[in-house]
This record gives sequence, C-alpha cells and structure tokens, in this order.
Amino acid sequence: MKKNVIKVTVFFGILGGLFWGAQRMVMPKYYYPNTTVAEAAGRIYRGFFDEEKDSIEAIFAGTSHMTYSVSPVELYEEYGFTSYNLASARQLLAVARYALQTALKTQDPKVFVLDVSSLFTDFYDGAGFKYVTEQVPLSAEKLQLLQEMSTLSDDEDDMVSGLFPMINYHSRWKELDENDFTYMRDNKHFFMKGYYLNSRCIPSYIDVTYMNYETQEMLQDNEKVTYTWKNQQFSKEKEDDELYVAEVPDYNLQLLLDIVDICKKNDVKLLLVKIPDVNSPAAYESAWTQERSAAVKEIVDEYQLDFFDLLYDVDCGIDWTTDSTDGGGHLNFLGAEKVTDILGQYLVENYKLEQKEYTAWNEDTKLYDDLKNVASLEIETDFYQYMSKLKSNFADKTVFIVCTNEMSNGLSEREISLLRSMGFNADYENGYRQSYIAVMENGEVTFEQMSNRAIKKKGTVGDSAEYVLYSAGYYVGSTSGIKIGGETFGTNQIGLNIVVYDQDKDIVLDEVNFNTFAEEHEAIRNSWDVDAEYLRQYEDYLINHVE
Repeated sequence: MKKNVIKVTVFFGILGGLFWGAQRMVMPKYYYPNTTVAEAAGRIYRGFFDEEKDSIEAIFAGTSHMTYSVSPVELYEEYGFTSYNLASARQLLAVARYALQTALKTQDPKVFVLDVSSLFTDFYDGAGFKYVTEQVPLSAEKLQLLQEMSTLSDDEDDMVSGLFPMINYHSRWKELDENDFTYMRDNKHFFMKGYYLNSRCIPSYIDVTYMNYETQEMLQDNEKVTYTWKNQQFSKEKEDDELYVAEVPDYNLQLLLDIVDICKKNDVKLLLVKIPDVNSPAAYESAWTQERSAAVKEIVDEYQLDFFDLLYDVDCGIDWTTDSTDGGGHLNFLGAEKVTDILGQYLVENYKLEQKEYTAWNEDTKLYDDLKNVASLEIETDFYQYMSKLKSNFADKTVFIVCTNEMSNGLSEREISLLRSMGFNADYENGYRQSYIAVMENGEVTFEQMSNRAIKKKGTVGDSAEYVLYSAGYYVGSTSGIKIGGETFGTNQIGLNIVVYDQDKDIVLDEVNFNTFAEEHEAIRNSWDVDAEYLRQYEDYLINHVE
C-alpha cells in the first residue's frame, strides 16, 4: 500500500512538473525590446525576488506614473538607502496590496510608498493584474487576488486562467523561439529595481492652470440634455448627470484601509504620494486635478494618513515641454530625476531609513549610469551638445554620418571648431549641397569624404558587421542611407544623419538627423523607436551580460 502511494505521488509530481514546464514554455517571456512597460511587470517581480533578504528599506507601488518616475538606484546614489519599485501599468489597489504582501515575505521595509492614482482606477481592469499574476509563483496572497478579481470580472474564466495561464497561450506553440526554451537560464537580477527609464520626449501643450480650468467647466455641466427629433416632432429631456466625478469609490477606499491595516500590523509606515501629471481631464482619466487632490486630502485627514502631493504641495521643477514622455501623462528620465530627488529628500527627512552600502548595489549603479548615459544621448536635441557628448562619453563607439541634400549652410564657426577638435577635416565652409560621408571609430575619424557627386562607402565594424553608407547632395538625388548588417538605419532627412553604434555589443544606440542646412538645426528622430527598441535592447544586454 505504501509503495503504491509513493508511486502515485511520484507520478503526479512528474506530471505536475511537466505541466508547469510546458506552461512556462508557451507563456510570453516579454523580453526587451519586444515588450511594453505593462509587460515588464514579470521582470520587475522576478528581480525583486532576487534581492537579498531584508535589504530593502522602502517599497514603491502604484500605477505606471510611479513606474516611470521613481528610480531606486538614483535614491541609493544620492541618499544611500535601498528601495524597490513594484508599481505596474494600471495597477489596481488590490494589486498594490498584493505587492505589499509579497514584499513582506522577504523584506522588512520601513515605509510603503503608494501613488494615489490607483484610488481612482476602475475597480476591474484585466491588464491591471494579469501581467503581475502570470509571472509570480502561487501563494495564498495570489489566490486571494485572483479570487477577488474573478468576483468583479465579467469573465468567469479569470480565476482559472490566472492559476493556469496556459489556457490563454496554449496556441502560442506556433511562434516559440529560442527565448522560450532558455528562459530558466536567464539572469533574473534586475539592476533597474523596477524603474522604467525612458528617453522619449513628447511635450504637453497644456499646463496645470488649463487642466483645472477644464475641470471646472466639466463640474458645472452636471445636467444631461437630450434633443430628439422623431416623427416630425421635437422633444427635449433633462436629467441629473455629473460630467466629472472626483470621489474615491467605496471599494477602493476599503482596499486602501486594508493596506493601512497591513502596514500597521507589520510596523511599516505608509506614505501616499501623487506623481505629477498634466493632461486634459476630458481625454485622460488619470489627469491629476485639484479636485482629486482635495478628495484624497479629505481621506488622509479622516484616517490620519501621510500624503505628499508632488504636483500641488511642492514644486518639483517639471518642465512639461521637455520632461514628459507622452504629452503630460508620464515622465521621461529628465522628469523622473527631479521627482526622485524631491521624494528622496522627503523620505530621508520624515522616515528613519537606514543608509547602508551594498556591493551588489554598487555594481548595479554602474550599469544604471551606463544606461542613463545612453538615454541622455537619445534625448539630446542640440547639435553642439550632441556632438560634445559623442566626443566625451561615446569615444569608444562607432559613429556613422551621411548627408542628405545639404549639410553645411547652417553650421556656425563654433560648431565647425568642435567638429575640427573631434578630427573631422572636411571643407564645411565650401560644402554647400555636397554629398558627405564620415566614420568615427573609437574616437578617431577613420573615413571622411565630400563630393559634388553621389558617394558610397562599404566596410566592416566590430565582429565583422558589414556596413554600407550612401550620400547624395542636392544636385544628385538628395538622399542618403546607412545599413549595418543588412538593416537600414538613419532618418534620411535634409542635413546630417547620424547613427551611433556599439560595435562590441552589436547594438545601435541612437539615430538622429540635425538639419544643419538651417541655423536652428532641428533634431528629428523617431523617439518611439529609439526609446522602445534601442534603449530597451541595450538595457536587456546589460541585464543578461552582467558578470
């Protein structure tokens, strides 16, 4: 009898192991650059589980506003305490509660920092929890979250598919690639600590004043009026209907109180914050208006909670023309640096956070600074500053430059002097409408050519990566091209088209055009591609090649 029990146990153990392995194989792995900030939740949580036990002083949670805006590595560099960002896209308060419960299993944080955008998030949003639950191991807390979400969902399969994601991805076997089979060997350490550094810059065309003006207009419109023309008759109907509501739903309030209770039981301080965002409340559900700030302050007064509004309580110095990644909804790394600094000061002044040095964090800091250095190049729009960065910070990379149409008319003496100091010797003063090609490798200009006819250059770089460069000035075609390893790069716009290539990692870091025909040298790049592909690809390389 005992032998039979052992055999049955072993059989089901093997069967379960095979099922788990098959499930992990067919599930998407969300590797950069083929991922979004929402899908990155899997990497964020795997990285958190890799952190040394009881080494994290502060935990951050909330929606993508927090993911984009608070850098734990910056906090460690500047203020000396460790933290981790467990925020995720459209994070529901139930998921924030789960993040706290998960953190307390391996860490003893002093403070839990929650962005209050989640207070106004719809009480059910599948994407708000599935990207997290699909990637984390089974636990009582995970079961609680899935059960809660399934009771709110119209999809009765949410509970089952949450426990067995293979249900959603069983047909994915047709598109499996190498990553799906090598997943278990990948580095799970995440040096970004949950922060999503990005180099995209899309300015906001409204400000805080306009956002709140629009809110007041919506608040005044609290009556629904319907005009109907039917059977040659006209009717007018009125009914009460608020166009803008700033109140926190009762369900979310109860979840917040659950979090308050968990923090008290575990001797963790709770800090509610609001990451700055500026947007139209009519078009963007998460626009942070004064009405919503006031609604939160009523709650924190009633329950004696800590709240720090980084838009209305303090001036973070955000420039919405340069510091936003998507028109005011989220911050790029320039804005995130400012928010992280202000929040870091507040945490140090108000909470007893231990400042301790960790060898692993020091190594992570080097990787982080490397990634931020690339991001600073990708976001630069001033030609002189861009070339200065190439000279000082990217001398070990390969730079390809080709001209489309015309590239010398708008160059100033100062800019030409900088180019000369970098080793470029073309006759820019007499280069009007000429074709032009240049290659700089490891800080040395290895090729430079100008002609009144179309020109081409072929060569190899790095581990025998072949490149082809082409330039045609105004009179011979007004076009250009840059190919590396058979793939086309560059923007092919009037002026100088530049591609920066890391030959050791076989990764393009940036592609940009400066219209040097005109004096203002407008910079043109597809910032979505540069941020979502080149920067993420570089980040992925750093993650998986750390020693």
